[in-house]
Amino acid sequence: MAWDACWRLLFRPKPIRPTEPLARFLNSKSHYVRTKRWVTEYAFLPPRDLRFSVFRTDGVPGLDIWALAKKMVIHASKKRLHGLVHVIPEDFENHRLQVVPHEPPRRHVHVLNWPASKAAQKNVAQKLAAAATESKTLELLSEPIGPTG
Repeated sequence: MAWDACWRLLFRPKPIRPTEPLARFLNSKSHYVRTKRWVTEYAFLPPRDLRFSVFRTDGVPGLDIWALAKKMVIHASKKRLHGLVHVIPEDFENHRLQVVPHEPPRRHVHVLNWPASKAAQKNVAQKLAAAATESKTLELLSEPIGPTG
């Protein structure tokens, strides 16, 4: 049995509550408009495998959220960290998406059940970006940090 499957069996995370805060780490300038404090749909477009990642942050102090962001974006993904935005599971579930814990890594969550067509995915991403912008939880670093090449 694979290590991650063993982890999930031994350390089952608690179910996700509909209003629990989830952080989407922003790793591209295309994910936001700094001057208008907007989140763009590009922050919410799913990857090719349709396993969109967010992280549980309920009860995590602000500095620890940034440490988690640095660990997952810079060290694990080898991308630059620009900021984060908090969303809630309800935002995804309102669009028939499924929000499920997927550890390891700790606090990791997959958003699944995306529509098959790119146009439908973009439509959902636009609505999620609007909800994220409206929530006013966008936090941007003064300068992106991480690898530049």
